[in-house]
Amino acid sequence: MCGSIGLFTFGQPSCPAYDEWLLAIAIGVLGLVQQYVLVWAVQLESPARVTIVRQMQIVLAYSVQIVLFGVMPTWTDLLGAGLVLGTVVAITFEKTITGLCDVKNLCSSGEEA
Repeated sequence: MCGSIGLFTFGQPSCPAYDEWLLAIAIGVLGLVQQYVLVWAVQLESPARVTIVRQMQIVLAYSVQIVLFGVMPTWTDLLGAGLVLGTVVAITFEKTITGLCDVKNLCSSGEEA
């Protein structure tokens, strides 16, 4: 609603070309397909694995940005993507990581002396 008001107040509304309509419809259909495939993937595989694979969208988006558009991401873009990917991997393997760093054994070894 607000976008329509702003468009008619400040912009010059026009009917987009057919190729733009086709692109918009294709984006909508692909988004819908993505949601169905994501639900199907969670039913077939553990949510942890699906989450890791889904976060690969970040890497693919930067690849498309570089290859197709020729735009290099800044260091802050790469830092943010690395933090997101690192956090997802750490949360996914949290039990394995905490099992390797057994805090109880580290603390109890000093108390026995």
